[in-house]
Amino acid sequence: MGRTDASVFYEREKWKLQVNVLNVFDRRYYSGGEAGVFNYTLNPSQPITLQPSVTYKF
Repeated sequence: MGRTDASVFYEREKWKLQVNVLNVFDRRYYSGGEAGVFNYTLNPSQPITLQPSVTYKF
């Protein structure tokens, strides 16, 4: 199983409003660890997360 992310946005002139939804189905998974640097730490997944943003282009 994989993690599913989604986003919606609205643009008008120089403004952009966006909302990202991370881990939409609230799946549990573990990530991390790098054999090259001997880091074998596993990190549990974050729960479903909303990430809003507002952007203005000069």
